[in-house]
Amino acid sequence: MEIPWVIEEQTKIKHEILQSYIETWATILFQQQKKMRLPQQLTYFDGFCGPGKYWKDKDRKELVNGSPLIVGEIANKLISIDNSRRFSIYCIDAKKEHCDYLKDKLEVMNRYRQTWEVEEGKFSDKANEFILQLKERNIESTPIFFFVDPFGYKDIPIDILHRLLKIEMAELFINFMIYDIIRAASNSLMYSNLDELFGCDDYKNVERLSSAEERQIYLKNMYIQQLKERAKARFTSSFRVNTPSQGERHRYYLIHCANHPKALKEMKDAMYRVSDNEFGLEAINIQNDLLSFMDGCDFEADIVSYLKIRVASITYMELEGWCYINTCGVSKNIKSTIMLLEKKKIVSITRLPRQRANTVNGEATIKLIEA
Repeated sequence: MEIPWVIEEQTKIKHEILQSYIETWATILFQQQKKMRLPQQLTYFDGFCGPGKYWKDKDRKELVNGSPLIVGEIANKLISIDNSRRFSIYCIDAKKEHCDYLKDKLEVMNRYRQTWEVEEGKFSDKANEFILQLKERNIESTPIFFFVDPFGYKDIPIDILHRLLKIEMAELFINFMIYDIIRAASNSLMYSNLDELFGCDDYKNVERLSSAEERQIYLKNMYIQQLKERAKARFTSSFRVNTPSQGERHRYYLIHCANHPKALKEMKDAMYRVSDNEFGLEAINIQNDLLSFMDGCDFEADIVSYLKIRVASITYMELEGWCYINTCGVSKNIKSTIMLLEKKKIVSITRLPRQRANTVNGEATIKLIEA
């Protein structure tokens, strides 16, 4: 089979994020399972896997790994540390030639003889089958990471995502192709696909908005609202990736959905680790429409407002948890902002014995200093 695609710059950053997060996700969960004397078992489900390979550049002389093989390498690395671990991989693609090619590549890579399967079919159909087979596959209580990365916006009905999120330890990482979705929203022939995608027809209101930026923000916000209300996602974070060399034309949003706040924290940390790049990677705050991942978050105002509501002191860990859920912050800039507020005598920090004065962490308590 001839590999169809040269890897694009925005796809590289998507893969970096996936690699960074999956390795952290798997390491933490394997360690927790071992500590709790549970079987060390994880599952990765790739809903639009493709052939698993891209051309590195336009010369088409060297290949690089796509998402299934990136995760396969991570699985091998972690199993080599403890061969009692089980890391299942399930890959779906609509094209037989992609599936056949990927099967061969995974077979060569699968040196620990794990359950790595590739099936031809529609994502929605295969995801439904997968849900029905959880008990049969003996993975009904294991953590499962679903990578939903379509080439466009078809065949990712929100009702299927709801079924996936009913799995207690499930996480979703969705590629929301905003540029294609905006074009489809003005084409009545695409309405049936968008009805499935959003679970409603409010996307049609986008025609009333004049600027591309307004349309992008409206559709993204509406989709996340539907993920919360209809798919029952407890915690979400979203990030946009701009198309290199094309200014503000956003190619897609990456949206993470989870049932546990720690998963939200780890994904935001993974995004932060790869955010220093040319792609205009940005975090979307729950409270505001758009904030830069590195800059633009008014933590001083956010934290002071929250502390006014709290009245009593709060531990750093409690405050950090609130910031992860309600702002675009990560540990590094949350801590620096709290330290700045202490220097300005806006908050007081009561540190535990032996905690350093030039930082804040753990059970240190923070309180607003009344004017």
